[in-house]
Amino acid sequence: MTAPGTGAQAPRAARFVRRARAADAGDVACVQVACWHRAYAGIVPDGLLGQLTGGEAER
Repeated sequence: MTAPGTGAQAPRAARFVRRARAADAGDVACVQVACWHRAYAGIVPDGLLGQLTGGEAER
């Protein structure tokens, strides 16, 4: 298989999803935080998850 988006065998999603840019960092972080909240609820203490806001990406 070739690198995503570079050949005939590239995954279908790679043909429609562009590479992230620095300007996307905040939105990517928000998606990541939402995934953490959903995946780790009941495993990681709520107080710790509540501290994750996505603003960390702005550093």
